Amino acid sequence: MASPTAENNNSRLRQNPEPPPPSKGRRQTHQACDRCRERKVRCDSAAAAATVTSQCSPCRRCSVLQLPCTFLLPVKARGPVNSLYNRQMTSPTSICTDKQGNRSNAANDTLGHASFIHKYPTDSLCDRSLFLTILEDYLELLYPSIPVVHRPSFHRDVSKCRDLSDNDFLGLTISICAVLIATMPRKFQEYQLSQTPLTFQTRTDMVHRCREMITSLQEPDHYDVISLNKWAIPYLLSVAYFQIGQYNRARMLEVEAVQLARLLELHNPLSHIGLSCIETQLRKKAFWLTFYTFVHSKLVRKERLAFIDETSLQTTTLHKLLPVEVDDEMILADCILPQPQASLSLATAFNLHSLTFWAAITSTRPPGNIGENASAASILSMSPALRITYWTRRLEELRYVLDGVAPQLRPWKMASVGESNLEQPLESTGEGLKSVQLESLRADLHVTHLWLQSIIIEEIAALKKSLSVVLDPDQLRTLWNERQDICHRMLHVLHGISISRLEPNGNHLTHKIRDVAVTLLGSPFESTNPITKRANEYLQEFIHILSCLDDSDSMSTVNMQTWIVVES
Repeated sequence: MASPTAENNNSRLRQNPEPPPPSKGRRQTHQACDRCRERKVRCDSAAAAATVTSQCSPCRRCSVLQLPCTFLLPVKARGPVNSLYNRQMTSPTSICTDKQGNRSNAANDTLGHASFIHKYPTDSLCDRSLFLTILEDYLELLYPSIPVVHRPSFHRDVSKCRDLSDNDFLGLTISICAVLIATMPRKFQEYQLSQTPLTFQTRTDMVHRCREMITSLQEPDHYDVISLNKWAIPYLLSVAYFQIGQYNRARMLEVEAVQLARLLELHNPLSHIGLSCIETQLRKKAFWLTFYTFVHSKLVRKERLAFIDETSLQTTTLHKLLPVEVDDEMILADCILPQPQASLSLATAFNLHSLTFWAAITSTRPPGNIGENASAASILSMSPALRITYWTRRLEELRYVLDGVAPQLRPWKMASVGESNLEQPLESTGEGLKSVQLESLRADLHVTHLWLQSIIIEEIAALKKSLSVVLDPDQLRTLWNERQDICHRMLHVLHGISISRLEPNGNHLTHKIRDVAVTLLGSPFESTNPITKRANEYLQEFIHILSCLDDSDSMSTVNMQTWIVVES
């Protein structure tokens, strides 16, 4: 039996109405659908929109883009003021099931005044139609790199209004809104100009409001029963606060997510016994998302706080924690269907990203001697000479960890002929949408790969300096050639992918780019030296790219502050 594809499911958060019986004569548009109204384009739908139960066939735009063609937005009143009440009573609304199983609609709840009663818990955040649009945008833009849900199950739960009866699911959807708003400034601006606009002036205001709503949902017994959704909420909020530049808040929430991950035993493959295939896949992805923060804390911040201790890291078979390389639509509760051969799964790119972080901190090879399997969690206790040897091994393995990747994920894959990298449209459907998602993952994969190499190169240089090793001119030139090679390869990747494809990676990407670029500052050579000239040229290119990508609400000070005791 054929399974639905990922591309056909990405926008099915709301049910499409049944098509009407065929009519004769010319079609006359009485009301534009929600999508066309938000985008202010002509709609060819034949909806009469006279009653809540009006039925119509999808308009041409929604059919082509495979979007739900709905009429949920209230119609603005025209004519005399006295007609406002009648217009509200007849405005089409979504029908949903409440906690008691009673079906209702907004028209039945309307009082004799000019506003609707809030019927959804998210109405204080934004209009329901816009809320669903934000969730759709998450699935299309951020889900590939932050896969905290199972897409078919998430579609079903949203369409059944699970947020009305499940506070954990409600908190999950609100945190998804927070991370989408924080990561995508362009989308926030679009929502402010929509038919039912956001009332928040800044992304920071909306993220704060999301956090307040989630906090108000937590009962005194919130942590008595731990679930994956309870892990996902603080994790997503920590990402959201990082994106808007509030790093201390982000790290406090990150600590909460790490503790919940430990309670869930995400690092233990035996904890998956008895779970459904869907839950197992989600927990594997959750482990690696948390593992990324662990590697960052050890390599960059050098903090004592850790997701995995040294013993667990050495005894855990990380290969068993890699997700199955199929799309969500192939994963059912009791079985996993094979991925179509012609389609590269998003999980494949996710696993490559995980292997890159893994190789940066410990060997991905089978267990051997302690020198081969030592990790950054214990390396700080070694002598500087042994640490140089360790990091040299990590760098050597990391350089080749992405060899043999699929053609869609190679670093030299270029945009199609005739496409401008700065002007490519972001919206797409079908296989085009999958291609856009893979492009975004490809950018993050190779930028992360080069960023980790840069960190290790600088760590080795710093260790040599601590040993009072003075580099001769040839060694100094070799170091700068390594730095410029990393920058050259990163610029090659960035210029081969449009800005719109880079944007979903948010400030995680811009910070990595900036960390690599700053290694070219302070050239020890003369200004006329070719190395210095090339460094200045590369810096100008990085400045241009960062000016297009970095749209933060505040200045980045992530590398200028810390309140956590670091290893000595």
